[in-house]
Amino acid sequence: MSTEIMAELVDRIGSLPPMPQSVFKLREAVAKPDANYDDIVSPLKNDPSICADLLRVANSARYGVSHKVDTVEEAVRYFGMPSLAEFVAAACSERIIRSSFSNVSNLNDYLLHSRQIAKSTALVCAMMKMNPHAIEAYSISGLLHDIGKLLIMLVTGERKFCKEAVGLYWDEISPEVASEMQIFGLNHAELGRMICEKWQFPPRTVNAVARHHTP
Repeated sequence: MSTEIMAELVDRIGSLPPMPQSVFKLREAVAKPDANYDDIVSPLKNDPSICADLLRVANSARYGVSHKVDTVEEAVRYFGMPSLAEFVAAACSERIIRSSFSNVSNLNDYLLHSRQIAKSTALVCAMMKMNPHAIEAYSISGLLHDIGKLLIMLVTGERKFCKEAVGLYWDEISPEVASEMQIFGLNHAELGRMICEKWQFPPRTVNAVARHHTP
């Protein structure tokens, strides 16, 4: 095990940018017993990218809306308060990833893979007849599940993000996870947990990222 690499991995987590204060304010706002959507729309409308994401999801099949949603005021009402806050946090985390891991080759492959897993997670949750708010929460976990791999790539200079093939059994994947533990003293799932804790995602998301290879 390389204690130097393990120390650098942990140090890099500490040096990652924090979540924007706007995310923490939104989390505080939705946690209030008297929280209402009107109070949180105004700050959200200052961020065109997040507005576009909210409208895209509100118009997706996930919410089954029979008409086109074309205002942020309406879009936010299809999210539960907690899932709205974490959706915004996930959008902000992608921005941090794009800036902090810009030197990683094939970063777009990682982002594509993450979105595919998020969509697959949402489909499985829908098949299990979960409510839309739970589906949103679990899809965020899918979006963030492999962020620890990016950190390993950044520190070790690994040139390419390698996706697991769909349909692999745990016996086929476990050697990779075990080799990370042997070489670095931490695997990418544990590193992902530490990043999600730094960004103060809720326990459900943190645990899902930490245990996505050991459910």
